[in-house]
Amino acid sequence: MIDFDAAEIDRWSGLPDAHHQLPKLVRRLLVATRPMAHHDIPSGSSVRLPGWDGLVDVEDGNAWVPSGASAWEFSCEQRSTLTGKATADYDKRTADPLGVDKSNTTFVFATSRRWPGKREWVRARREDDDWADVRALDADDLVAWLEQAQEVAIWFAQLIGKLPAGTEHIHTLVKRQESLHSETTSEITRHTDAGFADLKAELRSLHAQPDALTEPTGQETFSDPAHSKLAAKIDFARDLINRGRVDVAREELESIRAEAEAIPAELKFRIVTNLAACALADEDVNRTRALLEEAHGLQPDNPKAIANAAVAAQLGNDSERALALARKALALESRHSQATAVLIEALWQTGQGEALEDLVATEEWITQDQQCALILASIRAQQSRFDEAATLCCSRVQADAEDASAHLALSECLLNHAQADRHAVGYTTEVIDRLQKAERRATQALDLLQTTDLRARRHRALVIRACARGFLGVTDEAMRDFDTVLGEAPHHPDATFNKGLFLLYEGRSAEARAVFEGIRDPERRADAVLPLADVCLASGNAATAAQLLQGTLILDCPSWEDIHRAEILYQAEA
Repeated sequence: MIDFDAAEIDRWSGLPDAHHQLPKLVRRLLVATRPMAHHDIPSGSSVRLPGWDGLVDVEDGNAWVPSGASAWEFSCEQRSTLTGKATADYDKRTADPLGVDKSNTTFVFATSRRWPGKREWVRARREDDDWADVRALDADDLVAWLEQAQEVAIWFAQLIGKLPAGTEHIHTLVKRQESLHSETTSEITRHTDAGFADLKAELRSLHAQPDALTEPTGQETFSDPAHSKLAAKIDFARDLINRGRVDVAREELESIRAEAEAIPAELKFRIVTNLAACALADEDVNRTRALLEEAHGLQPDNPKAIANAAVAAQLGNDSERALALARKALALESRHSQATAVLIEALWQTGQGEALEDLVATEEWITQDQQCALILASIRAQQSRFDEAATLCCSRVQADAEDASAHLALSECLLNHAQADRHAVGYTTEVIDRLQKAERRATQALDLLQTTDLRARRHRALVIRACARGFLGVTDEAMRDFDTVLGEAPHHPDATFNKGLFLLYEGRSAEARAVFEGIRDPERRADAVLPLADVCLASGNAATAAQLLQGTLILDCPSWEDIHRAEILYQAEA
């Protein structure tokens, strides 16, 4: 049994982030003791948004939550000014209840401070007869409520740094969690309850750039004027791809391919390679691979064809073949950008970290090459070397301010860094700064992509911006970004998954459940099992939550996600 003293909660109220966390504490207590309650209680940075601090509707109340509809205001105000704050909130909401029916609603003022004048204040407000009833909760009430919800008490004890006496097993779990976090800092963990999604998995866009696959302007001299004219048409299509106009380029190339019959192999190679670049821009992995393998078959000794075949292997998750082909291309052309980029990623994926570091140290040009630098930045972020990753991205932005891919990579890096540094007690100034910068960089990328046909990259930028905005508490704008993506691609897996997470975090359980259940992508459906179980439990459907999670736990060296799965399964079965 974890016991609290009201003085502990009162002292915690003076911390900078307490006003962000108090609504979350009440929301958890509400869900734990009245799981069938309908509620809308924003927390975290969302407390800055206008409107009621919380709205609750429960058929059967208890000592802390009134039956029926209730409208809540929260405060961590100092004791000396607390009564004045409560009265000001009461007067403001009484004058403008924002659509709430006062005659059928209880006004609740909740504070984490000790409030000696609580009963007198409630008595005076009830005499006003403005609301169906008036309630007030303070630190003493929260102590009693926590006694009825021990799973919330454990969470709150960790939040305020309290290590409860006589609960060595909890102390051991806390230490184990800290150890796991230290061991797995290279991974961005999903801890939905803290409001952060698994962004590494969300942002699974392809690393290869469409223009990296295109052929340079043809230098061949053809005796047949028709072939020279054809080469000029291919050059034109190549230039369109490099400007992001892949739809027009694809039509041009398909037309050339349909009309051209007996043409030199080098021209066929260029047509097929550029068509592969168009397919990659749409993230059509299967077509991209097929076209790149076809091009390799046309010119098997061409370093460009070999490097692109390495890309095809990588897209097919065959890192060993990608590694072999990249090395073969580099043996023919030592500073081939595409081959080196594939080599860097393949070394990382095959666990050859030392070889990767040796390559970067000996080939100094890598950090100055656009494609290699951005691949390396992605790996540095996965290693939690975020400052190095950001430096690499910034150098590419400085080299070419019009490069949307560089802005996009930098925004992703900043977002992941903010997520990794987010502490249990809330957002630090540095985290907020990174989120704001991530939002701005994603917006710059969107501006640059506006006149292109690179829809997949634009969708990725919108998802990154939506996540940054959501974490900053600008939920309406985040939802608009998600809905923009889903308006163009109704089953976009990352936009759908992330929208569900933010709906869950906002307490909109029914909407979140509908979104999660509509996911079609197999990988995303697997990712959604845990948050869907969370939604089912929050909405009172414990049996479904238990059914979803049974048999999914890994108890040997569990991750943060396994611990969260166990917690939800335990609550559901209980």
